[in-house]
Amino acid sequence: METAGESGVQPAIPDAPNLQPEEDYPSTCQSASPEDGGERITPIDQAEIFRALEVLERDSLAIAGSFTSLFASLRIALSEVSSRVSLLPSFLSLQSSRLTWKLSRMSSNLHMYCLKIKQFLKL
Repeated sequence: METAGESGVQPAIPDAPNLQPEEDYPSTCQSASPEDGGERITPIDQAEIFRALEVLERDSLAIAGSFTSLFASLRIALSEVSSRVSLLPSFLSLQSSRLTWKLSRMSSNLHMYCLKIKQFLKL
């Protein structure tokens, strides 16, 4: 079955905030006026915001998957250790390298997620 995100149709969001700046509050961003010879900064398109949120959601699911995988590895490691105490030193070394690899992968995913959030906030 096709979801709203896959069909390209954006779901309606009730009580969505108005993305247009209100006239009562002055803008905090420095936009150059056409008289100054500068470019005019356009407001962020709502479709761009939805795309950025989809990317952030996808990345957070990937990070959550990495954590799930890490904890599954820990559970397997602990069950193996409890059943084979005689092979403990080599087993712990193997599991340690696996966990190091998984943590490195998670760290990389988290770093990419933070960069995308930072980029999104600069829009």
